[in-house]
Amino acid sequence: MAKRQRRTPTRQGIPGPPGPPGPPGARGAQGEVGLRGATGKRGRRGAKGLTGRTGAKGKAGKKGDTGEEPPKRVKLLDRVQVHIDRIDHELQVQLKRMAQIQREVDELRESFRKLRRD
Repeated sequence: MAKRQRRTPTRQGIPGPPGPPGPPGARGAQGEVGLRGATGKRGRRGAKGLTGRTGAKGKAGKKGDTGEEPPKRVKLLDRVQVHIDRIDHELQVQLKRMAQIQREVDELRESFRKLRRD
């Protein structure tokens, strides 16, 4: 009988790339139905629908004002208008006086400039 030679254990090198994936397995059994989740946000409002039939005509409303002012109010408005006219007249007088004073001040400034130059 021949002697057996001892084999020395070989070292393995770097592993190669993985092979292609295998076929998918069968679908597993379905579990029990869980608790109901929270209600989601409300959706957008839908389009406006068609207009319905016109209803029956209602009773007539009460009669409105004639559009004329009562005599007491007319007198009051006349008195207020007189006051406004007086105020307007006073303002016109004051504006004329201010314009006159402004002209006089301008003349004084001009004569002062002339005196200063001389």
